[in-house]
Amino acid sequence: MMGVKAVAVAKATPVPGCGVTVRAAVPQDTEDLGRMFSRCSAETIYLRFHSPYPGIPRTMLDRMADVGPRFGKAFVAEINGEVIGHAMYAREHEGDLEADTAVVVEDAWASRGVGRRLFARIREEARRDGVETLLCTTLRENHRMRDMLRRAFPESRITFSGGACHIRLPLRHRESSWPDATRDLKTCM
Repeated sequence: MMGVKAVAVAKATPVPGCGVTVRAAVPQDTEDLGRMFSRCSAETIYLRFHSPYPGIPRTMLDRMADVGPRFGKAFVAEINGEVIGHAMYAREHEGDLEADTAVVVEDAWASRGVGRRLFARIREEARRDGVETLLCTTLRENHRMRDMLRRAFPESRITFSGGACHIRLPLRHRESSWPDATRDLKTCM
């Protein structure tokens, strides 16, 4: 999977009133992702990677910036050219109907709608690419992620195993009642 260059599949989507833009991630975003994670708390990093990293390994940052268009897509949210959030989905094999997904937003922008906008873009692109179900594994204590996904996907199935929460998000069902991804963010800076 590595080494396949990401393709910008859609132009950037500005969020009115805030200067936040959601766009396709490109390999050149690796350094920006590293800076974003340097501004994240240890808890945010732990919730995203399920492990306490003092610094995110370069190989992980490379993968986050360059999923490979045959296997999935990645997006970043940015403001004034600085990356503040990331979302991706990735299939294990080309053509799989299920794909793993993950979203992270730096602490200063958490709970302001950035993650929701990123996830709306993931949902839209995955559906367009033929993915029928997104799979999200998060830690049991990540209530923010579970609550966001329950609101977006009332028909989701959640199971718990040890300290992990496994969420199946069907994309083929009725449209979600989630707000449009271009609506204003809450409490813009």
